[in-house]
Amino acid sequence: MMKKILFSVILLIMLNSLVDQAIAQNNDNLLNLPPIAICQDIFVSANDSCVAIVDPILVDSGSYDPDGDSLIFTLSPEGPYPIGINEVMLTVTDTVGDYDQCTASITVVDDSIPTVLTQSVVIYLDSSGMASITPANINSGSFDNCGIDTMYLDVYDFSCENIGYNMITLSVTDFAGNSSSASDSVTVMDTIPPHITVTTDIASLWPPNHKYEDFELSDFVISVWDNCPNVTEDDVDITYASSDEPENGEGDGNTYDDIVISNECKNISVRKERQGGENGRVYTIQFKLDDGNDQVDSAYCYVFVPHNPGSTTFDDGAAYKVNGDCSTTTAIFENEGGNLKNGETSFKFFPNPFLYFAKVEFYLSEKQDIELEIYNVQGKLIKVLYKGILSEGKHSYSWNGQNTNNQKLDKGIYFIRLITNEKVFIKQIVKM
Repeated sequence: MMKKILFSVILLIMLNSLVDQAIAQNNDNLLNLPPIAICQDIFVSANDSCVAIVDPILVDSGSYDPDGDSLIFTLSPEGPYPIGINEVMLTVTDTVGDYDQCTASITVVDDSIPTVLTQSVVIYLDSSGMASITPANINSGSFDNCGIDTMYLDVYDFSCENIGYNMITLSVTDFAGNSSSASDSVTVMDTIPPHITVTTDIASLWPPNHKYEDFELSDFVISVWDNCPNVTEDDVDITYASSDEPENGEGDGNTYDDIVISNECKNISVRKERQGGENGRVYTIQFKLDDGNDQVDSAYCYVFVPHNPGSTTFDDGAAYKVNGDCSTTTAIFENEGGNLKNGETSFKFFPNPFLYFAKVEFYLSEKQDIELEIYNVQGKLIKVLYKGILSEGKHSYSWNGQNTNNQKLDKGIYFIRLITNEKVFIKQIVKM
């Protein structure tokens, strides 16, 4: 009996202890106070991806727990946040799970300037002397974290006055109005040659009294043109003059300086004389116009001294020429072919330059297989004048400046090639 009474007492004591503990814990919960959430509106900068990742603590403005418990901060939505105003809720939770909330705004701004990358460019003036560029020509991958709105240049249009090196500025603005700029070079080039218009009339001098006939530029040059209007007729020079007869030949008066270029290469004087037994004399005068931008044009005029009044004068090719060095110094230029000689293979062509046709003459020392061809400066065959077997002796062919399809070719430099058993002759000829 005593044992039962003792067990009942012990059990009662244990139950009382458990009840006391439960009552104490419940009292503690009833006494815990929830935290107080206090928010603030904030401004943050967008990152390289044009969004913002925000630590919730930045939105807190002094939240606290009356019981001094530790606090946990969370945001809803949790981000990342795009450009503009983002409404969020801050939740403040203590260690026992009690919480409080408040609302705030996170304003994300783009305050990063664009990165401007440029490249130098070369542009070419057109026939009106103008050239233009766009920002795309200068831009070389400029970028911004939130995108580029506009690009503009400080100079868009260029003229002859801008030939050479120019510094221009590319400015880039993003959608937030941030702007930055960088500079690079624009090299303006003029690749359009000028043009000389000369008379097509051939001056014929008579009588052949060995006296000088004086000419000025205006006697030959009608007009000049260039896309950059900085050239005039006075910018034309007489670069050379040639004669298809030697300085002194049979029956031409035995005079010297038959060609004189003077007055700073603006005037020319030629003697009215020709050889007695030939087909008349042809003076070929070359004119050159340099626009000052490394672009040049040339033109040619002719002065005839016929053998007889009204007779046909034929150009036999340059026997000598005088360079237009603004003095009376005579430079002798021997025709590469010279006179055709019997007994050896020889080759010549004339006139050079030519306007309407060129005559090719050659002498073969023996019967043989030959090729006579015309090539352009790119080495392309454009005309076969003759291909086959020819007998010993003198032969001549004419070229009218047309290709195999009888199309008129542009003026420029061409090459005549004569292939024989003994030698390959290659001569340069200029078509006007």
